[in-house]
Amino acid sequence: MSGLPKESGSYCLVAFLPQACTIQFGKNTAFFPRGWYAYVGSAMKGLEKRMARHARKEKKKHWHIDFFLEKAEVCALIAMPSHRREECDKSRALEKIGGIVVAEEFGSTDCRCKTHLYHFAQPPMMLEDFRRALGIPMRSTQIKLKGS
Repeated sequence: MSGLPKESGSYCLVAFLPQACTIQFGKNTAFFPRGWYAYVGSAMKGLEKRMARHARKEKKKHWHIDFFLEKAEVCALIAMPSHRREECDKSRALEKIGGIVVAEEFGSTDCRCKTHLYHFAQPPMMLEDFRRALGIPMRSTQIKLKGS
């Protein structure tokens, strides 16, 4: 994937899960309803490599999100460059705008957040509240459509 920032920061991955399913991630297992999801993570050693990794289907499973992405399709990757770790702030902001927690401790075993993955009834990247919560203008949203 070209055009991704090389600097450090946080990112939001938006995915669509076409069928409800149960997924094991780490020591936990949870039921995930069909629908839209937003995951917030950090890449303090560089956004470009982390985001490109998440966009690939073939990879060694390491993070919780890797297990989820075996079943879901990545629809958008949104870079939020920063020298600070901001994923917990962004995660709490997604819950405040109505993101639903379906799997506690998903992506958040190294912090005090309930989760870093939220379920949404509609594509979250199209919601003004979503963009505002992440602190991004619409024009900066990088959307990867299926087949592109």
